[in-house]
Amino acid sequence: MWHCMHGLKRTGDGLPSRLLMSSRMPSGVAGGTSPAKSPNLADGGHERIGPKGEKAQMVAEMIRTLSRDPFSVQFLRPWLWSLLPAHSPLGDRLPWMNFRAIRWLNAYLTPKMRVFEYGAGGSTLFAARRAGSVISIEHDPAWHARVVRALDEEGITNVDLRLVPAEWRPSGTDIPYGPESYTSANPKAAGYSFEGYVRTIDGEPDRSFDLVIVDGYARFSCVAHAIPKVKRGGCLLFDDTDWKKYHTAAALLDGFPRRDFVGVTPFQRDIRQTSVWRL
Repeated sequence: MWHCMHGLKRTGDGLPSRLLMSSRMPSGVAGGTSPAKSPNLADGGHERIGPKGEKAQMVAEMIRTLSRDPFSVQFLRPWLWSLLPAHSPLGDRLPWMNFRAIRWLNAYLTPKMRVFEYGAGGSTLFAARRAGSVISIEHDPAWHARVVRALDEEGITNVDLRLVPAEWRPSGTDIPYGPESYTSANPKAAGYSFEGYVRTIDGEPDRSFDLVIVDGYARFSCVAHAIPKVKRGGCLLFDDTDWKKYHTAAALLDGFPRRDFVGVTPFQRDIRQTSVWRL
């Protein structure tokens, strides 16, 4: 079911299963960062980096990353595959999270589970193939349309993908970032309110989701509104918890058992962290 919520003004989150199996894993970009890109040097006395230089730079970055997390060598083959041209989280139907978090998701999800997700992408298709139903909230119309196409291509019908754009509200910039600010820590979203986006989950029964994924915008507010909606014994997954700007939001979950997944991440060359709390 495609469900679009309009009226809010706005201006302009898998690898092939055969490869994941090679890393003992059975067989996506909202809210994340873009993959590392080669520098585009201006003609100000600097040489442009050619293809060979770009390749050498990529290899050097990967070696540095593996030296920080040697055990991630187990994911080397799918990691290399994801860095090839034309690969992306949505195109490969894979969450944009580190491989350890993806492995946890694959083991945790079952066909009877209900999933709620802030931030659509490859993770939407990944979860839909494993859970009974998925509600996914997306703020960007163009990205929403791309995810709709991907779902149609795969014949996936158990996803309620909702478009809830942000609202231009410059007065909200005076409100400190917090659980009731409904703002994003991303400077590019300054002046926008994500209140409608965040509050979408309020219409769902309390303790009704086996998993809530927070991987979009206004994450502080998303976490606050998601906590009462997770079943007892269910989980809340918060991506990018290694980023300092999310530490205060993660503190809302203090007191619940926490597990951090840290390691190499498909489609980029560095290490990232995803955290899961059991509520």
